[in-house]
Amino acid sequence: MNWAGALRTVLKGGAVVSITAPVGKVEIRDEDQKATICDLPRGCAVVDTRLVSHPDWVRPGKWRQKCDYLVFLTRENAEYVVLVEMKKTLTGKGRREAQRQLVRSRPIARYLVESVKLVRRKEIRPRLRYLLVAEPRRSMISKRGVRSEPHEPTEMYEEAGASIAVFVQKRVSVESVIAAGMAP
Repeated sequence: MNWAGALRTVLKGGAVVSITAPVGKVEIRDEDQKATICDLPRGCAVVDTRLVSHPDWVRPGKWRQKCDYLVFLTRENAEYVVLVEMKKTLTGKGRREAQRQLVRSRPIARYLVESVKLVRRKEIRPRLRYLLVAEPRRSMISKRGVRSEPHEPTEMYEEAGASIAVFVQKRVSVESVIAAGMAP
């Protein structure tokens, strides 16, 4: 499915980045941090949530916190939405904030999926995946070294019904997020 085309029908210009190569990558940014999501299939869409907000009737403050990016893709006849949060540090408050932002972003992802259903006139039931990308620093998760390959999460944990894959590196494979054994 061409997620990018459908989402461009729904969202204002600039919010959607599409992958047109057979396998592509996109650089994501948050303040002074950047990372690359690779192994993205053609037709997938990366939505910068800074350009997509909660409705005005949602209370300000914590209820409007959201993840940084949403990645919509089809892989082996299955639809996925990957919620991506970037954090400089995973110690204490940084980890808790990231968890909340990922979980509170589900309504935005579901709204966009429902909008795509209307555009495409097709039933879509994507599986949600949760990705937390952090700066590679030895002291962030443990004393052991950090893998430089984009193929395995550094850590996996459960929070509010979401299995969150943590990557402490600058390059993340979307394949490894999908294959990390997370529940739909």
